Amino acid sequence: MSNDSPSIGVMFDRKSLRVPELLAAASDAMRKAAAARAAAISPAFWTASAQRVLDLTDKLVNVPLTDVLTGAWKVNGQFTKYTDPAKYPPGKQSSVELLTHHIKSSYEPYVLLTLDGTPAGQIHFRLELDVTLKAGTLAIESGRFRRLEAGKCEVTGTLSCEGQEITQRKFHEFAWKDGISLGVRGEGIPIVAVV
Repeated sequence: MSNDSPSIGVMFDRKSLRVPELLAAASDAMRKAAAARAAAISPAFWTASAQRVLDLTDKLVNVPLTDVLTGAWKVNGQFTKYTDPAKYPPGKQSSVELLTHHIKSSYEPYVLLTLDGTPAGQIHFRLELDVTLKAGTLAIESGRFRRLEAGKCEVTGTLSCEGQEITQRKFHEFAWKDGISLGVRGEGIPIVAVV
């Protein structure tokens, strides 16, 4: 059993990024954020500063696949019944066969810009994911998603910076045969009902 959840970040490696577009979008966002002082600063400074955004992009797309899946499962009413301790007592594990299902998810992380220690703006990113879960069994215990056992899914995704698409991956398959523990140190993720 693996405790490591695969990360969506493997889809968006640096080779797949349109680096010139990323740097241009980040540089423009920084220049706009420092509008009053931008004219006094050379364009080379903005491009060099935007290079740091390339390093930050690795962190921004480091989204565990299980976060995408459990985020969708939490809003799915079919799992709320497993939070009833009378029907599903603590310590009793339930295995739920997952049929093929489709999940669309998006994230909008940003980088906060500061100028002389004062917030000056943000560089906005958008990560859009389309996940098709093809197989697997979900282990539920004590009102928590505990483990995703034997399965696979296909993921497509797009990453944009300041509205400029910087990469699109049409297909990446994630497969796990030994299972993936969910939550920190495998303690599971609570099932919460959406109001």
